[in-house]
Amino acid sequence: MAEFARRNLWLLLAVAVAVAGSAAWHLSTGPERVDWLPPRTTGQDWYPVCEGTAFTRAAAYRGGGPHPIVIYGGIGAGAGASVDPDKPPSTWRPGTPAQVRLVSCAEPIGERGGLEEVASCPKYARRTVFSYAPAGTAPMYRTRYLVRLLEARTGREVRRFEITGADEVCPANPPQRTFTLQTGILPSQYRAVLAPYVEGPAR
Repeated sequence: MAEFARRNLWLLLAVAVAVAGSAAWHLSTGPERVDWLPPRTTGQDWYPVCEGTAFTRAAAYRGGGPHPIVIYGGIGAGAGASVDPDKPPSTWRPGTPAQVRLVSCAEPIGERGGLEEVASCPKYARRTVFSYAPAGTAPMYRTRYLVRLLEARTGREVRRFEITGADEVCPANPPQRTFTLQTGILPSQYRAVLAPYVEGPAR
């Protein structure tokens, strides 16, 4: 009986050591670090930060603002964003890749990002090379997003928010195939939640 207890004790200790070692390995590895900069500040060049990459040559997020930022996700397909009067100022936009300090990443939460239908938008099918014909309607769903604010240089999460997209304008040219429309995040919504981190001192 004593021998059985001793064997089980060693087994439990071995499992505990393995678990602790695994946790320490994950904590020490963190984001994938790359020693170069994306060539542009537009397009998907900085999206890898949203997926766990840290660009170690990016500018450090420290000191006073503004802290140039690249924003991904949550932009609606409609015209709501283009007519939104309270857009982030030009000082938020990085002029060169070396100026990027922050990356904001938005992803829908849950199935279709939300279940409440807020609009019925027209959709079209291609009739000729240059023209389309009405082809029914498609629902637009009110969508809630998880927005993560990340430091580009380290991959550190500075803050996270949940935002319900307020852009409920139907797109002028929706996709022809089966699709789901979601309300998007307006520029003014981004400005409201990100301004303290972009314009103020680093946190």
